Amino acid sequence: DTFAGSIVGTTKTDELGNYALTYASESPYVIVSCTGGSSSSTNDTFLGQLSTIRLRVYDSVEQSIKDVALTSVTSLIASYIENIRITENNITELTINTVYNDAVERFSNLLGIKQEELFDDYLDTRNARLALTSGILNIFVSIISGAKQNINSDGAREIFTAISNTSNTDAEITSVEFIDEVLSKSDIDPKTSVSGSVARTAIINILADISNNVDIENDN
Repeated sequence: DTFAGSIVGTTKTDELGNYALTYASESPYVIVSCTGGSSSSTNDTFLGQLSTIRLRVYDSVEQSIKDVALTSVTSLIASYIENIRITENNITELTINTVYNDAVERFSNLLGIKQEELFDDYLDTRNARLALTSGILNIFVSIISGAKQNINSDGAREIFTAISNTSNTDAEITSVEFIDEVLSKSDIDPKTSVSGSVARTAIINILADISNNVDIENDN
């Protein structure tokens, strides 16, 4: 509960990443976060952090999801709403619905993913576009946190915040324009600093390779 500054519940996932969590909170929402453990696909230690937002259901506020998946996409949305709470201090029971719906629309447009699919577990739904987008976001997080020598949950959270608060929501997330803005918001100069130039080149090259070798339309 980031409003109260307290942890309202903890749990552990099973070997498949499933979990159950019971908590109580009077705040407009809580942030569900995952750290530690290992990747189910590679068995490597998981050094980052994934999160999602869970609204408190009351009156006219209702979040149309049941199972709560934690992905890079949900982390982006949670980071964006948390930044609004911290910087604008205007999230209440009366405003959370509007803030949440605006965030969902923003990232649906930015990522090119249907609103009703943003919070899906792409492994369960076999949504290739959602999986690819999460993979692209992971590339940003891994390379930039590495350039900042901050490969941990704090580093991941910082990069998700930078990505979520880019000003140009019309830009493709694979565009050089978008890459440069994310690097700048991560306090790395993409063109004059050595670490920024290396990170910029690495992201551009990896995303170009993905673009040349992945056909989402045929994979779906």
